[in-house]
Parts: sequence; C-alpha cells; structure tokens
Amino acid sequence: MNMHRVRRLASVAVVASLAVTALSACRSQPNVAAYLGNERVTETRVQSVWDEAQHAATTTPVTDQSTQQAVPLTMTRADVVRVLVAVPVLDRVAQQESISLPPQYNDEAAAQITGAPQTTEYARLFAHMQTVVGLILQKEPNAAPSQADLRTVYDELVAAGQAAGVDFNTFSADADTKQAVGMAAAAQTTIETTTKAIDVRVNPRYGQLGVSVLDVPQTPPQSKPLITAVFDPSTSSPTVVDQS
Repeated sequence: MNMHRVRRLASVAVVASLAVTALSACRSQPNVAAYLGNERVTETRVQSVWDEAQHAATTTPVTDQSTQQAVPLTMTRADVVRVLVAVPVLDRVAQQESISLPPQYNDEAAAQITGAPQTTEYARLFAHMQTVVGLILQKEPNAAPSQADLRTVYDELVAAGQAAGVDFNTFSADADTKQAVGMAAAAQTTIETTTKAIDVRVNPRYGQLGVSVLDVPQTPPQSKPLITAVFDPSTSSPTVVDQS
C-alpha cells in the first residue's frame, strides 16, 4: 500500500470519527432528559411535571386511606423522567401486542403510592405506566423462567430479607414462583426489545432507568424491584437524582 493511499484512508477515518462525535454530542444535549428516537423529553417538560406535583402535594397533600395521615411525596426527578419515557414505550408495546388499553387509569391508587395528588400529571402518568405493565404481564402467563432469572430474583429477595428459611431449590420449584418470574422475564424482554427498536437514550445524569415488572412489597406503599425492563443499558448509576 503506497503512502498516498495510507494518508487517504487516515483522512477518511478522521472524518468518520468526527461524524460519530458530532452525532453523540447532538444526542446528549444538557436540556434533554431523554430521547425516544427523534422525539425528545426536555428538561423543561420534566420541570413542569415536577413543579406541579410539588405544589399540589404541598397545598393539598394526599391522605392515607387507612391511617388518615399525609402520604409523603416520594417522587424524584428520575421518577419523572421514568414515567415520561415509560408511557410512550409501553403504549407502543401494547399496540404491537394488540393489548386493549382502558379508557381511564386508577389515579387515586397512584396518589396513595406516590404522594402526588391524583389531579397531577405525575399521578396520571404513574397510573398509566403501572396499568399497562400489568396488562403486558398477562400476555404470557405460561412463560417458563430460566434458572438465571430465578436465581436473580431469589438473590434479590435474600438481600431484602424476604427469603428467610427458604433455600433456592425450594424457591425455584414452587409453581407460583415459576409462573410469576416467567411472566416478568417475558415482559422484560418484550419491553426492552421495543425500547431498543425505538432507540431510547436517557441522559446519563439520571442513571439507568426502567420499569419494574416484578417487585416485592416493603414498607407500604413502597416496593423493591426484582426484575426491571431497562430503557437504556448504556447508562449506569445516577450522578444526579433530585434537583428542584
């Protein structure tokens, strides 16, 4: 190979490298919280949902139906980004899987879980997200879980102190357990496949976001995710979670 051809190839490589860098830069603008293909979830949109929920929770706090005490607002900015990304992704899954969506969602239950009044957009989005996840789970009631899926769930339960006195062999042989984990693993695959097709990218400041398809109750109304459908596997732990 002569020197002229070497220089020409080197020039092409530099141009290609610059093009990739430019593309990456335009897909990580600081005023964008997430991308869904060519669509954007802007920080302005996130702030609007955040501000409304904060204001409503302060002026008209949610009352726990059992204790009559105020339900604390547990929402973080990452949670706001999660629901704003989750709803269009899950609606796409529902469309692909021919899942009929209800005319309305249980905003009141969402308020009890999140502390965001049911009149807020955050409560409505949260209710929408949870409902559609439940419908997707019901699509494959007979999906068989892998041993890896069962082990992952078991280890998470052990870490949460929820598997005392139960060994893995007993846990993995239980029919109800296998059905729950199988359904969750199938839903995880379906959601993540759609997320990849849409080309979802989350601003790294929010870390690795996703929707839980299987969790275990903790201190009411909170729960611990056991299997999560991740939106953007390229992200890692969040560096920024809350910011008013």
